[in-house]
Amino acid sequence: MNQTGQSRQYELVLAGGGHTHALFLKAWSDNPLPGVNLALVSPDPLTPYSGMLPGLIAGHFAYKDIHIDLEQLCQRAGARYVQSALTGIDATNKQLVLADQTTIQFDVLSINTGSAPNLATPGVKEYAIPVKPISGFWEQYQAQEEQGKAIAVVGGGAGSVEVILAMAWRNKQQSGNNNFLLVSSTQDILPAYPARLREVVNTACNELDVRIMNNSKVIAVYKDSMTCENRGQQEQIPADSVYWCVDAAAPAWPEQSGLSCSSDGFVNVNQYLQAENHESIFAAGDIAHMTHSPRPKAGVYAVRQAPLLFRNIRAYLEDDILVPCEPQGVFLSILALGGKTAVGSRGRLSFSGNWVWHWKNSIDQRFMRQFQ
Repeated sequence: MNQTGQSRQYELVLAGGGHTHALFLKAWSDNPLPGVNLALVSPDPLTPYSGMLPGLIAGHFAYKDIHIDLEQLCQRAGARYVQSALTGIDATNKQLVLADQTTIQFDVLSINTGSAPNLATPGVKEYAIPVKPISGFWEQYQAQEEQGKAIAVVGGGAGSVEVILAMAWRNKQQSGNNNFLLVSSTQDILPAYPARLREVVNTACNELDVRIMNNSKVIAVYKDSMTCENRGQQEQIPADSVYWCVDAAAPAWPEQSGLSCSSDGFVNVNQYLQAENHESIFAAGDIAHMTHSPRPKAGVYAVRQAPLLFRNIRAYLEDDILVPCEPQGVFLSILALGGKTAVGSRGRLSFSGNWVWHWKNSIDQRFMRQFQ
């Protein structure tokens, strides 16, 4: 692009209020680029920090404690806030299409809209409660009266483990009686984690009366039950509430907009976080698929992509050299276990205890203080 020091004003649009864009706005407020109009498009002015969701469910934090005020961030950054959802992109004419069918022009676009819950299983749309987006989940969770009911969480990853343990811990404090079931399609929960960490999590589940069904795929959800399949055998499981926390899916609009996408619909980006077939479009977080170095959908990558995204978009606007993304192969992972205790791992090393929860809490609070 041309140098931003010239008279023309450039339109930089951030689509989505995920962790990466929140950090981008913070960096922009500290070091804006003259000649660039910045706008953020997000359907909700408050964006949750997913790392603190288990603490919200367990009652350790209030709703406001885990949310970033995007509108306030925009004000500090001198950016325009547009409260709407992105439904499509006209990449040729460089326009965003919003939910109300209005359009926004851009010279450079960054996408950080996250992923969508995979609702393809019969009955999920009608009867299950997706854990993402968090705003929708929290509203429905609060409306449920869980005490004395059969509660199921579907998914065997870190998110589902933390959610069900937080629910079970809070419920046990209130009533002393739990009827919780964690359904995992894999041979064991948390298959990507060290065996020692899985042992600690299994013990925590036992202590909070959380039953685990491994090797079980939910093939249908009903109003008060679900059908699970295990090695060809089907079983009807009673469930008053089913929380859906399986691997997320991509929304339909990236592929429909003509962006290069992975086989499962996420935006293909190169080592500079640029869309592979549109150099003026960047993407980060869950919505992006790094073709040069694929990584799981995890918040840690979104957070670590923020400085690089900020640097590369500025470099692109100034006709400077872009820097390649080199994601970590090994990173610290900490899982809350309901109460103020946690288990963590880095590589093959595992550790657990109350001190791990307080360590995680200090990391989370430090992250949130950036936006206050």
